[in-house]
Amino acid sequence: MPTHEREITSPVDLCTPQGRLNPGAVGWSRTPLHRTHIPGWSRTKRWEYWCVSTPTHLVAITVADIDYLGLTSVYLLDHANPTAPVEVSRTALRPLGHGVRVPHSLGAGPTAALGPIRAHIDDTPTGTRLRFSCTTDHGPLHADLLISPPPGHESMSVVIPWSPTRFQYTSKNTALPASGTVRLGEHTYDFTDAFGVLDHGRGRWPTTSTGTGAPPPDTPTATPWAYSSAANGPRAPA
Repeated sequence: MPTHEREITSPVDLCTPQGRLNPGAVGWSRTPLHRTHIPGWSRTKRWEYWCVSTPTHLVAITVADIDYLGLTSVYLLDHANPTAPVEVSRTALRPLGHGVRVPHSLGAGPTAALGPIRAHIDDTPTGTRLRFSCTTDHGPLHADLLISPPPGHESMSVVIPWSPTRFQYTSKNTALPASGTVRLGEHTYDFTDAFGVLDHGRGRWPTTSTGTGAPPPDTPTATPWAYSSAANGPRAPA
């Protein structure tokens, strides 16, 4: 489908050496081509979000470094019985990002987290391996999953230019074949023939931003909402 937005077809730096948005990086690409090293320290946000799902259960992990805070979060949903779903979640916060490592660019090294939630996301010759573990109210949680993109797989990567000093690069990868297991207490969830999705983000955000996505219940449709970029969640009507 034709678009007036510029397609990026060769590797490019997201930022200048001074940490400002490189005008030549603004656009979109079919595969991740942006080198997203962001110099300096100020409202920089780096995260990896993975979700792997089957028709009856799913598991997700977020590892993020937002300069002054590191965050690791895991979520498991078993909806095989719609009338009695099982939900398990845990989040760990690390001041100043201590114990959290997120590489500057996609594919530039492992993502790792220490602390109450231990996580390691690593690219291997056969795909991306997700491993994480923690304790929960339902017992110990352990995951070992492999995401294997097929040859020629395309994704959507785009740069959002709010201003020369505030911008966001995001890469969305969907429908990625996945396999592995997740163990919760004494129960093992089989992720054979599963699919994974990746939301990869790097940017320097404004203090607040406004969106018109899905509003909270009882909110008039398309009512703008202000978002706290520290937590990426709804804060108050704009």
